Amino acid sequence: MILLALGLGTRVVAFMMAIELGVIVVAIQMPNGYFWTSRGTEFALVLFLVCLAFVFGGGGRYSLDRKLGREF
Repeated sequence: MILLALGLGTRVVAFMMAIELGVIVVAIQMPNGYFWTSRGTEFALVLFLVCLAFVFGGGGRYSLDRKLGREF
């Protein structure tokens, strides 16, 4: 999370977190339903989509990846 917040290795870290959250959503929280009040997939699914947005969009203008010139 620290690397993602700083913008170092943004796409790689976001991809690894998206895989982890995908497993959490499908294997752990799916049997509980959708809503977070019943320990469902709602919150983890939103985090999964945010991670996918970082994978496709990158860290942005102010990330350290762009400052170093090593954005994937």
